[in-house]
Amino acid sequence: MAVKHELRRATAADCDALVTLKSEYIRSLYRGFVPQNRLKELDPTPYQSLLTTTLEAPGRQVLVLDAEGTLQGFAILGADPENAGCGMIFDAAIRPGCDLLLWDELFCQAMASLLEQGMDRIHVWVLRDNFRMRFFYEQFGFRTEGVSRTIQQEGSEIQLTSYLYRAPDKLL
Repeated sequence: MAVKHELRRATAADCDALVTLKSEYIRSLYRGFVPQNRLKELDPTPYQSLLTTTLEAPGRQVLVLDAEGTLQGFAILGADPENAGCGMIFDAAIRPGCDLLLWDELFCQAMASLLEQGMDRIHVWVLRDNFRMRFFYEQFGFRTEGVSRTIQQEGSEIQLTSYLYRAPDKLL
């Protein structure tokens, strides 16, 4: 039986639920990459600040997947500040155990929103060793650019890999 759901823009009223969702996602995503004791002590305060700021930022939007009143996923998107004419998915999270078809639908909507704004390329940074997410992006047509970046996340060094989607040329 299909789950009743909607894709919509997040509001300030969603902020606490988004923070909880992001915390659950990080604990799931970074399992095996960040020591478990660090994940258990995860402080959601930075997510609260990030999401509050993002919800108020011009040119950014937060799309949420709301299934029967519970947020199941979100994507933060907007223009890539480093690449003119390029869209970017700044952050995304899914509730562990969420129906992956719903996740695909949210992701397709995020991509469509950027393409509708005239951005013919979409950029995303992916955890280098998370082959499941890399495969997910590749199924949507993203390709690695061979560019890496190291960041500090929850007290550990994390390697990210750049992925880029190029919209197909329009047929005449």
